[in-house]
Amino acid sequence: MRHWRTALCVMGVVLLVAGSLALAQEQQSPFDLGLAAYEAGKLEDARARFEEALKASPNDYIILSWVGTVALEQKDFDAAIGFFDSALKQKPDYHVAHNNLGNAYAAKGDLRGAETHYKSALEASPDYFEAHYNLANLYARQRQYEKAFNEYNRALEIDGSDVDTHVNFAAALLQAGQVDKAVREYEEAVALTPDNGQVLTALAGLHLQKGDNAKAADLYGKAAAAGYESTDLDIGWGTALYNLDRPSEATPHLRAGVEKDAKRFEGWYNLALALASGGEYEQAVEAYREALRLRPADANALNNLGWVLLKLDRAEEAAEQFQQAIAANPDMEIAHVNLALALEKAGKADEALDQWKKAAAKFDKVAPAHLGLANAHYDRGEDDEALREYLRALAIAPDNPEAHNNAGLIYLRRNNLTEAVHHFGEALRLNPRFVYALNNLGVAYERQGKQDLALIQYKKALQVDPSYEPARRNRERLEGKGGQEQPGTG
Repeated sequence: MRHWRTALCVMGVVLLVAGSLALAQEQQSPFDLGLAAYEAGKLEDARARFEEALKASPNDYIILSWVGTVALEQKDFDAAIGFFDSALKQKPDYHVAHNNLGNAYAAKGDLRGAETHYKSALEASPDYFEAHYNLANLYARQRQYEKAFNEYNRALEIDGSDVDTHVNFAAALLQAGQVDKAVREYEEAVALTPDNGQVLTALAGLHLQKGDNAKAADLYGKAAAAGYESTDLDIGWGTALYNLDRPSEATPHLRAGVEKDAKRFEGWYNLALALASGGEYEQAVEAYREALRLRPADANALNNLGWVLLKLDRAEEAAEQFQQAIAANPDMEIAHVNLALALEKAGKADEALDQWKKAAAKFDKVAPAHLGLANAHYDRGEDDEALREYLRALAIAPDNPEAHNNAGLIYLRRNNLTEAVHHFGEALRLNPRFVYALNNLGVAYERQGKQDLALIQYKKALQVDPSYEPARRNRERLEGKGGQEQPGTG
């Protein structure tokens, strides 16, 4: 919303404009006709009339300033500069001409010239709002934030009800990383114009950035209720709703966003997230592919597309996406883990094992890769290697009930009952309804000769899952109905 504020020139006479007491056009001076044309938005006609007036009074600084102002609005910047310079030769302290000349220089990219004339305007008129506002925007454009903040504050001291000043101040604060103060300025702007959809959307975006999704969603809703429409509103609203775990509500807004602007990566990416969260995997695949057309090397999109393909049992395609994600970001741990999982699901056990080994070596201080490698060794009956990796995973992340249960099973096979009981007990401390561990602890107790404790565990397992066959058989055996010991699984 940042723009330069051009001031209208001050006249020392009362002027009649179109729509006032209707003088016949031939009775009005060219200057009056120029003003009427300007008020009507007819810039070409206004300029012609002012230039006609200037022929009669070539040194009139007011007429010169008006011609310059019209030329400025026509983006005829060199001509505007010439007219303002001529006006200032006649009246060097004319603050309006200095301000508008500053705007002309700013438009041409001459920021030093712009600053000089804004300051000259303020020397001539220290409480001149437009010059403080324009100087603040100039400093913000140059990332001279402290100077910008001082000028915004001064402008607001003069006119605290100016919405643009609050909004531009907020934008500068945001650029400087002062998010909370930016929120304050946007809130001031909203208080002044409660139905301003653009400001409501900007404020909502800040709350979204801060992680206050509920507040963001509320503000986006108010902006929409005010009749405001924009891509930022649709995508932001949808993103906030997705973050609130409301994917079915998020999806229509995100779709509307990408329909408005199909080149918005975040729109497609967040739409894909919402679709996948709602189980609409085929549509999610298409949305991720649209996102990747815009950013082909985005590692997160590549990884997430692979995850959705894995959900659709398209394991080989998923593996390709995970490989591309790793190529885009070699340090993306989740992509390495997912690649191993996809290779497993594709029936490529040896390749999967190699990938688990690579992941565990690369991410030695994180648990998932070690846990995946442990599971791969466990499934191959390689107990020594599996136990080593389970214990490494548990040393990093001790609160994994599955790792404890599987480590316990290996100790159980080795008849190391003390360690087996310990790990099954840890698994149950973390998840008291873990049916496999309940049954397995019963088996360990039984081998220790603690049949009463074993029977208690089998009964607990059946309370959790009455259909769990190993626990039923173990209970029946201890109750004298015969049968073989049935350890559970991991």
